[in-house]
Amino acid sequence: MVNGELKNWWFGVGCRKGNNEIVALGYVYSNESFFDGQGIHTSWIKEVIKKDDILLLKTMNSVYECSLAEHCVDMSDLNETAVKEKLSHLGNIEDLKKEMEEARKAKRKKEEEALKSLIPEEQDNVMIMEFSDEQPDYFMSMLIKRNGVIRYLKDYTVHVGMVRDSVLIGDYDNWDMPLEERIDFRFFPLMYYEIEFYMWCGFTGDVYGKNSGSSKLVLDTPSGRFVIPPGACYSLMPYSSVGRIKKEIEY
Repeated sequence: MVNGELKNWWFGVGCRKGNNEIVALGYVYSNESFFDGQGIHTSWIKEVIKKDDILLLKTMNSVYECSLAEHCVDMSDLNETAVKEKLSHLGNIEDLKKEMEEARKAKRKKEEEALKSLIPEEQDNVMIMEFSDEQPDYFMSMLIKRNGVIRYLKDYTVHVGMVRDSVLIGDYDNWDMPLEERIDFRFFPLMYYEIEFYMWCGFTGDVYGKNSGSSKLVLDTPSGRFVIPPGACYSLMPYSSVGRIKKEIEY
């Protein structure tokens, strides 16, 4: 019996009684011991069963369902000796990586199409940033439509700071791109679902923030402070000196 589903998950390794054992980390759903979207790590994994594109992770008292498409890191966790040993009965680990990558690509394409559908065909010079409390650093993706060309970005960089880390998105390290076209957005991922931008450069069109998570998010931007409920997509641009836009994209 499955006790819960893990999203944005990955394997971790720890020492138990002198031996390396594995756990899974991620955001849990449909488990009576946790609220939906809570970040957890499982207890030691005793068995892994594969059913199509799903891994069932059995611990002492629970079974967690983990979609290959929801694996959220660069697959370096699959190179750990303890992980490879636990998964060895599933076949070649490289074949599993390929299958996982294909599943992730399909999920990414679906997410990209969902963001594209929010932009009217005639609208240009627009950006949508997608966030979720179920992501380690809140950021999910960025879609930019400029001069009729659409770009979709999923990758980002975490800058490790002395006091707090920050997230870097866009073209900040692309020195071949003209400075005026280089998108450079940076923010601090804070506690209590708050995102504080300290860099907002390279884009002068309409910017929207989409919350694809399960908790409300607070975005502090140069235009002001915006509270975005789950499932909503709000404009982050002020239309006047007094108010902030609270227009929601219909979808």
